[in-house]
Amino acid sequence: NYAVYKGVIGDWTSHTPYSCSTGGATSVTVAAGSGDLYFLIVPLDGISEGSYGTDWAGAERAPSAGACIQAQNLGACP
Repeated sequence: NYAVYKGVIGDWTSHTPYSCSTGGATSVTVAAGSGDLYFLIVPLDGISEGSYGTDWAGAERAPSAGACIQAQNLGACP
C-alpha cells in the first residue's frame, strides 16, 4: 500500500494527502493541477507509514499534519 501527498514547490512542508491506498491498489491516476506541485509517495502497511524522504541536509522530512496514517515507522520499510 502507499500514500500519495501533494504540495507546492518551494514550500516543502505543504504536502497534504492526495490519495491513501489501504486496499492493495497498485496505481493511482494523478490529475493535472495548477501551479508548481510536487508529489511524495510514501510506503504504507495499514498501521504505519514509512519515510517521507530527506531534505538537502539529510534530515527526515516531517509527516503531513493530515497524514493518511499518523504513526510513522522509520526503522524498516513497511
